[in-house]
Amino acid sequence: FRAYLNFPAHRKTVMRLLTSPHALAIEVLRCSERRRPSVPRNQRLCRYCESDVEDEVHA
Repeated sequence: FRAYLNFPAHRKTVMRLLTSPHALAIEVLRCSERRRPSVPRNQRLCRYCESDVEDEVHA
């Protein structure tokens, strides 16, 4: 058992990353909305550094 999973907030964050209901650009920009087409994976950049794809590994 991982020690960091003893904290409810940490456990919740890990579960979100594993099950994909997170707010990372890799997930949010995957689905198209009404007038906005989906963004290609290589263009889903990190909102902070804007130099790399914002995915689970980058975050």
